[in-house]
Amino acid sequence: MNHEEYHPTAWNIAAAIGSIGAGYYYFLNFAHFGLLHLLQLATGGPTGAVRLAQAAITAAGAAGVAGSVLAARRYTVQRGPAQLTTAFALCALGAALPLVITRPAMLALVAIPSGFGIGAATVTLAVMLRRAVGRERLGTCVGLGTGLAYGVSNLPGVFNASSSFQAVLAFLAACVGVICSQLIEPSGPGEKPTGVDYEPPGVLLWVVILLALVGLDTTAFYVIQHTPGLRENTWSGAPRLYANAAGHFLAAWAAGYALDRRWIGVSTLIAATLLLTACFLLVEQHRFFSVGVIFYTAGVSAYSTVLVFYPARGARPGLTALVFAVAGWGGSAAGVVLAQGRSDLPGWLPVTTALAVGSALWARRILLRRQDGPAGL
Repeated sequence: MNHEEYHPTAWNIAAAIGSIGAGYYYFLNFAHFGLLHLLQLATGGPTGAVRLAQAAITAAGAAGVAGSVLAARRYTVQRGPAQLTTAFALCALGAALPLVITRPAMLALVAIPSGFGIGAATVTLAVMLRRAVGRERLGTCVGLGTGLAYGVSNLPGVFNASSSFQAVLAFLAACVGVICSQLIEPSGPGEKPTGVDYEPPGVLLWVVILLALVGLDTTAFYVIQHTPGLRENTWSGAPRLYANAAGHFLAAWAAGYALDRRWIGVSTLIAATLLLTACFLLVEQHRFFSVGVIFYTAGVSAYSTVLVFYPARGARPGLTALVFAVAGWGGSAAGVVLAQGRSDLPGWLPVTTALAVGSALWARRILLRRQDGPAGL
C-alpha cells in the first residue's frame, strides 16, 4: 500500500484531532501552569510557592522526560492505542488528585503522574499520527487539534476559571483523550520520510529551533500572566479573549494547511518572526500593543503546530521522545525559570532566539541545497 491509496476513516481523523486537542489542552492548562497556580493558592501567594513551584517544575519535567523515553522504548504499532489510553488515564489521575489533596507538599508530588502521563501520551500519539491519518492530512489534523486546544483555552469561561475548576477541565480533557485513543486505528502505511530533516544534523537543527521557540514563548507567557498591566491588555475582557481564541484556531489551521504542502521551513520562519515581533510590541503603553497581541497568538499557534508535526511526520519513537523531552519539557522549564520574579522579558532572550532560529533555518537550507531534491515527506 502506498500513501495515495490510504484513505483514513472520518472516525480516525476525528479521534486524532480530538487526541491532539486533549493532550495540548492538558499540557497548557494543567501540567504547564495549572499546578503552579494551585501551589500559589495553597501556600498563600507567589512568594510562598517559589520553592514548591521549583520542585513541581523539576518533578513534572523529570517525569515528562521519563514518560517520553519509556513510551518511545515500549511503542509498537499494535500496542500504540492501549499505550495511549493508559497515558491519558494517568493524566486523568494527575488532574483528579488536586481535587482531594490540599497539602502543598503533596500537591507538588501530583506533578509526577501528570508529567509522566502527558509525556507518554504526546510521544505515543505523535508516533501514531502518520499511520492514523496519512501523509496528506497530517498537517491539517495537527493544526486543527492544536488550534482547538488553544482556542478552548482562551474562551472566557475557561481562561478565567478558578484553579480548582481548571483541574476539573484538565480531568475532562484527559477523559476525552482516553475515549479518542480507543477510536484511533494506526492502520496506514508504515513508510518513514528520509532526507535532511531526519538525519542527525537536521534533527539537531530542529531541536535547536523548537527549543528556542518554546523557551521564548513560555517566558513571555509567564511574564505577561504575572504583570497586571500586560495581562489586562492581553487577556482581559470577553471580546479580547474570543478574538484570541479565533486567532489561535485560524493560525494553527493555516499552519497545518501550509505544512501539508511541504512548507515547513517557511511556516517555521513566519511563526518565529510573528512571535519575535510580538515580544518587542508587547510592552505597556506601546502604540502597537494590539498588533503585538495578534502576532503573539498567531506565532504561538503556528510554531506549536510545527512542534507536533515535525516528529509526527518522522514517525520515529526515539526522535519524537528527543524533541518533546528537550524542546518541549526542557524549553518550558527553562522559560518558567527565566521568568521568575520578572515583569518584562530579558533583553537578550529575543535576540538570542532570533539568532538561534535564523542560523538553524539557514543551515538547514544549505543542507537541502546539497541534497538532490527536497526533504521527503
